[in-house]
Amino acid sequence: MSGKPFISARIPEELRDSLEKQMELTGKSKTDIIVDALRKYLNDKDAVFAGDSAVALEKRLDKFETHISERIDTLQKDVIAAFVEPEQLKQVNKELHQLEKKGFRVDWKAFSETVMGPLRRHKDEESQIDGSTAAKVQ
Repeated sequence: MSGKPFISARIPEELRDSLEKQMELTGKSKTDIIVDALRKYLNDKDAVFAGDSAVALEKRLDKFETHISERIDTLQKDVIAAFVEPEQLKQVNKELHQLEKKGFRVDWKAFSETVMGPLRRHKDEESQIDGSTAAKVQ
């Protein structure tokens, strides 16, 4: 006995048949072929990610992208709600640019329409109110 741990496993017949063919072709023992295959699988990072891990990573990525999209929407709405102080606008703009640098798509057209449009209208309304007040005072 070699002193190495012993394991056993049930495998599908087609795997057993392939294993036996590989033994005939290479002259290696079942143990050598299985150990080589297991070692390759466990050391091959791509093989590890090819199974359930890839699905889990894809789900995490989808969840993260959804979170980022929701965060962008929240930032846009926060800007509108606050009617934007210059420092707030700078901070939002900075965060959106940081997200864009990290590879996330920022819809600048939507940002302009959603944030800047209402902001311009608000400023126009304020200037009309200020103008009419000034006219009444004179």
